[in-house]
Amino acid sequence: MAAKTWASATRDGGQSITTTSVWSVVRRLIGYECFETDPEYLLLQSIYEDLRLYFNFFQPVLKLIAKEHMDKKVIKRYDGRAIGDHDTAAPPYQQVMAFKDVPFETKARLTNLYVQLNPAHLRTTIDAKVAKLWKISW
Repeated sequence: MAAKTWASATRDGGQSITTTSVWSVVRRLIGYECFETDPEYLLLQSIYEDLRLYFNFFQPVLKLIAKEHMDKKVIKRYDGRAIGDHDTAAPPYQQVMAFKDVPFETKARLTNLYVQLNPAHLRTTIDAKVAKLWKISW
């Protein structure tokens, strides 16, 4: 869940910021508007929860393992392969399910959640909440 924190003393303004592990995902969707009221904050948290489900279960990603600098070229390696080497992106959910060391109970809980989700419905809900956020912020 997103946590409401205050900017550090070295930052100007002391504005409220929300820290999450998917900050860039939220900012790409919402933008860099400063939301200060409690209703805005609660709606932003709700959007974050839906985004977490949407991205963790349905959006494929490649995990960056390493960057190699060769002369002036940077080669990025994802899951042990150079980009372009027929990489297969998968949602984090599928990556966890493929990992053998994850306990059966965890996999069962995630699978139960997965079968209850609908990506189209999640996306529609996210878009509606973003529209509502912009409406109450102006």
